[in-house]
Amino acid sequence: MIFLLAGKIINADYTLSSTFMEWRFGHFHSGIDIRTPDGLGSPIYAPEDGYVQRVKVSPYGYGKALYLRGESGRIFVFAHLSSFFPLLEQTVRAKQISIKRYTVELWFKSNEFKVEQGDCIGFSGESGAGSPHIHYEIRENWSVFANPLKWVEVKDTVAPVLENILIVPESPEVLPANYNLFPLESNKYTTSGEIPITVPFYIGIKAADYFEKPYTNRMGLYNYQLFLNDSLLFSIRRDSFHGRDYNHIDSSYIYWQGERYQGLFSQTSKMSLIRQDSGVVRIKASDWCGNISQAIFKFEPTKKRAEQLVSLLSSNNPACSEISYRLGIERVNNHYYLTLCCTPTSDTVKNFHSP
Repeated sequence: MIFLLAGKIINADYTLSSTFMEWRFGHFHSGIDIRTPDGLGSPIYAPEDGYVQRVKVSPYGYGKALYLRGESGRIFVFAHLSSFFPLLEQTVRAKQISIKRYTVELWFKSNEFKVEQGDCIGFSGESGAGSPHIHYEIRENWSVFANPLKWVEVKDTVAPVLENILIVPESPEVLPANYNLFPLESNKYTTSGEIPITVPFYIGIKAADYFEKPYTNRMGLYNYQLFLNDSLLFSIRRDSFHGRDYNHIDSSYIYWQGERYQGLFSQTSKMSLIRQDSGVVRIKASDWCGNISQAIFKFEPTKKRAEQLVSLLSSNNPACSEISYRLGIERVNNHYYLTLCCTPTSDTVKNFHSP
């Protein structure tokens, strides 16, 4: 995805390397990351009139960060900078020298460092963490993080890639199971057949958004919708989140066998719990620009799948019609297996051995 920031914060075309509310270890990603292919020192411009309210410098985390309060009341955060504009940079260095410490945090009044839209306020860098890029946040106030893409012109024609489905039974006695998704036409995906399930259950999905081809950099998606028989069951849109939820990242994901799945359910409601034993599931996934991919699959009860196996056995061997079958579940090394317990019902098959 290439997006235009001319007249916003960067006077050039750049690429995005991370989206809003992506997974990070222990927290949500609170902004977007803008890759700077030219390396260090790209000028950054004020997106609107306002003043520098805060700067923080640290060898870790955000590195050199500038907090601009705009006339709209929004707070614009620029992190991983190499330096601030000259007068502010001199002020910060003087403070570091006076306290004999690199790490420093300064707050300013509205009349100290005023800026106008388009003023250069700093330069891109790699301070804190990672390769050269700008971490860009927009906060509606100090406690609400908003998706910066609302204010950034984005050009993206690549639809998300859907990879796997995870079926998560509500019962802790039945382990989750994952199923690969296979591409069809027009950005649609499906499984290799009907999925056997144990009701009730939740659904997770593994997906990624690639803004350019060839696919190189995995991104998070903007919107998920879960439909059961064409009725909307669950939806998530990444427009904003409150600071109190910053560390609640694990409530949105399911971790299974070393993989991470987006949970299509609510922790506070069971509305997204599927209780039907058969039906059609459709998952609609989209990026910020509205490129849509869909996964569609059918599911059936595990018991029905086993009964079909019994029917197949009986039809292939007449002697099997005189054998009674009992379904069971066996646990071996933390895996659950569906078992068929067979018992002869007449003397004619007691000495029968299946080839």
